[in-house]
Amino acid sequence: MTSVVIGNSLTSIGALSFRDCSNLTNIYYKGSVEDWAEIFIDDRNVDLSNATIYYYSENEPALNSDGTAYDGYYWRYVDGAATPWVYQSSED
Repeated sequence: MTSVVIGNSLTSIGALSFRDCSNLTNIYYKGSVEDWAEIFIDDRNVDLSNATIYYYSENEPALNSDGTAYDGYYWRYVDGAATPWVYQSSED
């Protein structure tokens, strides 16, 4: 498994839930940065903590003060796409 979509109703991720998922590189979370911070994640989920977390945004997120990049990583669904579509900034 290289990626996973996680719903925004999740409240905790138990010990070793992502054990042996060393190929996990992307997590697509259906909530906000603030919502993710509220999830209890057991510290024995090393593969999960090494992955890049993308937060859901139906509309293009605001760029940073320089106007060159997003403050974080964001994604959305695109009709017919096999995988989530990731917003790319000018620095990516």
